[in-house]
Amino acid sequence: GLAVVAVLLAKDGVLAGVDGEVLADRRLDGLVGLADRRQVGLGLDDQVDRSEAGHGDAIGDVGELERERERVLGEHRARLREGYVDPMAAASSSDRPELLQQVTLAAAAHAEQPLPAGVVAQYLEGVPLDDLAELGARHLGTVVATHWNDAQCRAPGEVIVRVDGTDAAPGAVVPGRTWIQIVTDDMPFLVDSVTAELDRCDLSVLLLVHPILDVRRDAQNLAVARSGDGARAESFIHVEIPRLASTAQAAEVAAALQRVLHDVVRVVHDWQPMLARARAVAMEVEERHGGVDADGAAEARALLEWMADDHFTFVGYRRYALRRGEGGTDRLERVPGSGLGILRTGDDDAPANTFDRLSPRAQALA
Repeated sequence: GLAVVAVLLAKDGVLAGVDGEVLADRRLDGLVGLADRRQVGLGLDDQVDRSEAGHGDAIGDVGELERERERVLGEHRARLREGYVDPMAAASSSDRPELLQQVTLAAAAHAEQPLPAGVVAQYLEGVPLDDLAELGARHLGTVVATHWNDAQCRAPGEVIVRVDGTDAAPGAVVPGRTWIQIVTDDMPFLVDSVTAELDRCDLSVLLLVHPILDVRRDAQNLAVARSGDGARAESFIHVEIPRLASTAQAAEVAAALQRVLHDVVRVVHDWQPMLARARAVAMEVEERHGGVDADGAAEARALLEWMADDHFTFVGYRRYALRRGEGGTDRLERVPGSGLGILRTGDDDAPANTFDRLSPRAQALA
């Protein structure tokens, strides 16, 4: 027989650590993921339908981020009125090309290698004109230059995360901030995952810039151009948070973001295989439903097919076998090599230790 349960594990909008071990049967499949209440497709990132975005949503509270951003910019404007006037802010009525030219000149002073033509304009393409003026050429020039410096050498699939100690980089205008610079292959869920992890760490996002740059690299993985034949889309994520208390805390934040982003890589890489397994299990449920009546098997199949039809974001899968151990004790064993997504780990031989946590009815069914 076969029984399948899909489990949602979320707390305060952040996916909890999961091991997909709530399932039981002779041959069991564990599908773990996030229900998508707003019908967000996997190919989207932060271009989500915000109409139903509420605090605690699994893919992030976009409205909360926008309100925080407005609050921080309001405080920065107040500091500007109190005395500091950036040359770029004074030119806020000028056209965008002139402002970007000032950023380009500021970036050149901090770049380790000459910046490719147009990289500043593409990096800041999504930043409103008012924000460019408020943040200032020196601040934004340092952001672009240091981020491009970080990206100079990166292998395909590599995730670069740098948390800039306890304060922003030299040359930054806005004080009291720590910078986070991320470079990785472009894929869905990056921004939502980063902001969710920072929220879990109780860190406010003061500024977030997420350009997607086409980068061409040579045989040594060095960035040689912003575009051209062989260029690949790479995500550059710049985040500014309140100043961290110590370099040790900065290291902890960097390690946490590395873990989360590697989970994202695994989930995106295994997205199609997980959908295929969900559809295959749906067929198996109705064909070999064992102790489940026909109506129950049909309902389980309909649920799995609905989930696989862009109504559920699978983040992990693993297959289990139910074994009779010494002394007649039943136990679940991971099927080696079956893990996908966040459950694609090297602990296939570790005991699952979950059978006794099932209800008596589920144990009898298994």
